[in-house]
Amino acid sequence: NRDPPAQVERTNQSPEQPKLAKFQGREQIMNPSVFNMRSVRSSKLPSANGHASAHALATLMNVVISQGNSNEDTRILSPESLEEARIPQQSSTHHGVSSAMLDNVGASFGLGFQLHDMQLSDGTVVRSLGHAGFGGSIVIGVPEIQLSIAYTTNQLNFKSEARNRLLKTVLDGLGVRAPTSLVEL
Repeated sequence: NRDPPAQVERTNQSPEQPKLAKFQGREQIMNPSVFNMRSVRSSKLPSANGHASAHALATLMNVVISQGNSNEDTRILSPESLEEARIPQQSSTHHGVSSAMLDNVGASFGLGFQLHDMQLSDGTVVRSLGHAGFGGSIVIGVPEIQLSIAYTTNQLNFKSEARNRLLKTVLDGLGVRAPTSLVEL
């Protein structure tokens, strides 16, 4: 007893096209409701829709920045590659134009990471690495103090006051002065 093959209606449009037709154009990428749609969240958009918990992001960043006593087999980057990744290559303000896709205007970019200069409690200035996600999520690592911190959100939220307050509270508690490129209150 085999079921007959399902009949598929062939059309030139996919079932999703009518729903998404109104979201075409560059300006729509800045519309949080587009990225909050289940069909977009479940799609595969390289560098645009990674999904993780804050714990998972912080754990991954901890492995990235761990250099001291860490087992060499668990390292993602060699100490030399980590330092090279922290060399600024370009600012998020390029040729005087801010990138609207990033909410850390003024952050520098290293090799694959956003960079922020932070002042430790002893006055030493160190460079963190991490990345702010489109819509409010962020992960930051500071190798010198073995700090990995991440914040994620269930819904896109530009200029998240909660994220800024959390980062500022944690960094202040550790005696780290965060730059305005990271925390704006």
